[in-house]
Amino acid sequence: MRSENLTVNKAFSKSSASFVQKVYRVFRQEGGRETGRRILWKFKSLIASIASRFIWNGRTKKIDDHGFLGKTSHGRTQDVYSVDIVICVHNALNDIQSCLDSLERHSEPYTRILLVDDGSLPLTAEFLTSYADKNRLRLLRNDTAKGYTLAANQGLRACSADYVVLLNSDTIVTPGWLTGMLHVLRQDPRIGVVGPLSNTASWQSIPSIEENGDWKSNSIPDGVALDEYARILAHMMPSNYAEVGFVNGFCMLIHRNALEDIGLFDEKTFGRGYGEENDFCLRAYSRGWKLAISLQSYVFHSQSKSYSNERRKQLCEQADRLLDAKHGRNLKHARLAITAGHPLLRYGREASLCISELHSAQVRLRTSHADRSLLFLLPAAHAGGGSNVVISEAKALHEAGVNVWIANLIENRDSFRNSYPELELPCCYFNLADHDQLAWQAKGFDAVVATHNNSAHWAACLPDTRLGYYIQDYEPFFYPAGSKGWYLACDSYRLKAPFHLFCKTQWTAQTLQKEIGISCDVIGPSLDGRRFAPSCLCRHDVSSRPIFVVAMIRVSCKRRNPHLTAKILTSLNQRYGQRVDLYSFGSSDTDLLANGIHSRNVFTNLGMINSSSVAALLQKADIFIDASSFQAMGLTAMEAMASGCAVVGPQLGGLREITGSDGNPLARCVDTSSTDAILDACRLLIEDSNERRRQIDRSFQVTRFHPLLSALRMMDILFDHRSLRHLNSAE
Repeated sequence: MRSENLTVNKAFSKSSASFVQKVYRVFRQEGGRETGRRILWKFKSLIASIASRFIWNGRTKKIDDHGFLGKTSHGRTQDVYSVDIVICVHNALNDIQSCLDSLERHSEPYTRILLVDDGSLPLTAEFLTSYADKNRLRLLRNDTAKGYTLAANQGLRACSADYVVLLNSDTIVTPGWLTGMLHVLRQDPRIGVVGPLSNTASWQSIPSIEENGDWKSNSIPDGVALDEYARILAHMMPSNYAEVGFVNGFCMLIHRNALEDIGLFDEKTFGRGYGEENDFCLRAYSRGWKLAISLQSYVFHSQSKSYSNERRKQLCEQADRLLDAKHGRNLKHARLAITAGHPLLRYGREASLCISELHSAQVRLRTSHADRSLLFLLPAAHAGGGSNVVISEAKALHEAGVNVWIANLIENRDSFRNSYPELELPCCYFNLADHDQLAWQAKGFDAVVATHNNSAHWAACLPDTRLGYYIQDYEPFFYPAGSKGWYLACDSYRLKAPFHLFCKTQWTAQTLQKEIGISCDVIGPSLDGRRFAPSCLCRHDVSSRPIFVVAMIRVSCKRRNPHLTAKILTSLNQRYGQRVDLYSFGSSDTDLLANGIHSRNVFTNLGMINSSSVAALLQKADIFIDASSFQAMGLTAMEAMASGCAVVGPQLGGLREITGSDGNPLARCVDTSSTDAILDACRLLIEDSNERRRQIDRSFQVTRFHPLLSALRMMDILFDHRSLRHLNSAE
């Protein structure tokens, strides 16, 4: 107890000393009035933080006007800190007015704006003076223009906050722009500089980066407001950050410790205002600081109109020569390669292409289905591909305002909760032996959706209920022909109750028509991109490490060809040795040995791992192998593609339909009944690094399959009488 008290006292003394140092620094630079204001603000922020924690512990949640949960995407209460926002202005009155208006709409209590008027003409100068007086902002004024680099340094010298933002005057900030970047900055104490995504910010641009040999100035889609665009982007993007070599200077969040270590911009070499931020980034890297891009922050950039495109190119070329002279071409190009080729930035550009469609889906859900209630019958004991798909789409509906519940068997309750510890959907559990219990649970819902052949039989017995059957696969293929399971699966498609049928791919619909003679609507594939995304690090260069190969071996499922998969890994080990690191998951070591599969000295078996561990594994992988006989959709393969893997999968089933069969497919779909065909595809990806990179770049297109889009099609089918299928119509 005495040692614990001593530790607490030391920590308190250290934090007190740090606080006193900050107070002294503010007093010395800004005087007693500002010091008093900052202390009062700190106290108010602390009280607000404590109060908000009590509110959140009470599970208070609110759906905002845009259909997303009102809490931040990071799901945590803000810590107490301070941020100075430095804006350098040289004329362009309309731009700075728009910038300040956006900051007023999306300001935080811990921020303070500092304006640097760098010799603006009277109209802009008068506005800045009036605005600063009215809003009690600090304004620095240069009678003649000194250039951006010197003006930015003036602002940086005048700052004393924990963090500093350098923000161009021709920008418009959006909801969550700063909290997203701060969240990234606080993930690693060595992250010193963070930037956002934007419409025009070189490699940080979405959805396109260049056009006609110049940087692309992307426009916001028609019919989508800028703030709404940013909200959708933040919601759909993973919380991962991209660790890069350069951060565009239009908006840079800088850690106070990094700024004091790196120093100010180089006024002597880059006084004209081009290249100073790149020099700052290279100096930051040389001092051991990391640079990052937040995928959940967006700042619109109007792009300076002070220079023509031709003049801007000339200044950039001159800045490049100065950078080469100061840092060397090798360092600059190495850091540029990391930035330009970062998988997460490529991921963000591809995913952002569906924002307009997501906005339309949200509007449609709010106008047509917001008051609906839905119950999914999901008899799952553990996490699995089918359950993950249902849950991701149910969550998308829930976040868009639809009342969605999950119903499961009471004997699955503990294992289901352990498999999905962060599930934010309400769940109910019932005893299958007591049919009235399920009828009571289903009462009051607008529709009940079966997700498995067993649950279809249960749902068919519910009286006066709108029914849906989510056919994720042709389930008779899972059982030996003529077995009890085979008959139950077949009979689930022949039930006399009126069901609305829907499935994920055309392959499943065609198989159902061919085998049973029943038609089915297709809602399309879906992928939870917030959970499956590339690593923070750029991992394209494998010259200094083995190629990481992952395969799923599930001995409990014959159609996944576990013995063939093990044979493929063994062949790769014999051919490439230490050039490859081979891993498997999906079965325990005991189960592998019981089925005659020996992994020792061949590949590393990770056993049965949960969804989070699969996501972490795929982030490290370069190649993923699915040697299944067929895949109705191929969810794990899609998750691997979104994570930055080149994928080898089965051509039979829906995966080829999703990834395309033209000259540029998203994955290499092969005849998995042929060992040679699988090995040939693997060898090409292992031996040809350019082909592997091209395959990975194409694979990010799967991020456009957002769960909300499939969920909307599901709702339209469920509540449209024209989609109703009487399952006994084929008899």
